[in-house]
Amino acid sequence: MRRTICILLFTVSWFPSQAASFGFRRGMTPKEVTSLVGQNTIIKSTRDALGGVEFVVSSAPKPYPACKEYSLHFSQKDGLLAITCIGNKKPDSGTWEQLRTDFQEVQKDLEVAYLTPDFVSLDGPKPEKRLGAGSVMLIAKWDDLDGGTVTLYGLATEGVGGQIEIAYLFKGWFDYISRVEAKDSTL
Repeated sequence: MRRTICILLFTVSWFPSQAASFGFRRGMTPKEVTSLVGQNTIIKSTRDALGGVEFVVSSAPKPYPACKEYSLHFSQKDGLLAITCIGNKKPDSGTWEQLRTDFQEVQKDLEVAYLTPDFVSLDGPKPEKRLGAGSVMLIAKWDDLDGGTVTLYGLATEGVGGQIEIAYLFKGWFDYISRVEAKDSTL
């Protein structure tokens, strides 16, 4: 009797390439986002120099527990191009070590979808240093499979405290924001 063994190999593409998009999709319009999350979740809406829109919303289709609000950037032509999850602020009295622990917990969650980050910077002051004693930044960055990037930030600023942010920048974002900045500089 003969046995055949079949081995299946899964590649990185099996993982969801837009896990950090919180249920939003590249190219969505402001109207689609509004119908998805509701008008009452829009905290702020502003226009940029090219007629694009930024929404700050209090909810997402797939919310992440560390996120307090989400900043969404739309171009008129390409729709949704950037999402930033803005975490809850930690007070100045919090320690650098607390921020680093929060950062590493979120990093582990993102590694489920994106594996090992392409870049990580965890250098910082002594663990007992208070967050309000100076500026600190932790960074982990991944490239997604669709030409975009996911960047996790741990930010601490004197007088403000610390917080975690996750930025999902879809393919086309960097070109768009360069055009916005160029237009802004001529105004």
